[in-house]
Amino acid sequence: MIDLPRHDVGIQGQIHDALGTVEWIGRDAFGATYVIVMRRGRHTTIGVFSGRADAALVTGVLGATGALFGSVGLGIALVATSGLVAPLAAVAATVGATGSSWLSMRLTWRRFARRYAERTLALSTTLIAAARRAVEEGRVTGM
Repeated sequence: MIDLPRHDVGIQGQIHDALGTVEWIGRDAFGATYVIVMRRGRHTTIGVFSGRADAALVTGVLGATGALFGSVGLGIALVATSGLVAPLAAVAATVGATGSSWLSMRLTWRRFARRYAERTLALSTTLIAAARRAVEEGRVTGM
């Protein structure tokens, strides 16, 4: 069972085994994928979780940096080209750059999150299918 997430995710990961529960954790540059297999009596529970806090932090920092530099650049351009008063230009630049940065960050994060949600669902489906095949072939017996 643990070879499946290793193959699908492409990460060796770490395995922890305690009290009839096996946990596999695979970490990459954007976060971690967790697979938990618990066996209690005649029932087996399989859980797959994909935590992407690292990627969310990077996306937020890049968005904030983009808003800052965009505000400065847009403010300078507004003062130089249209002769707006500096405070008005600063407000307009901040609103414009922050809005466009937020929209860009949001679109990037949605695409990233959708890709990992599909990957996590596919991994869950693969693990469940493997567990069902093992039961049908008689490789798993009741405790």
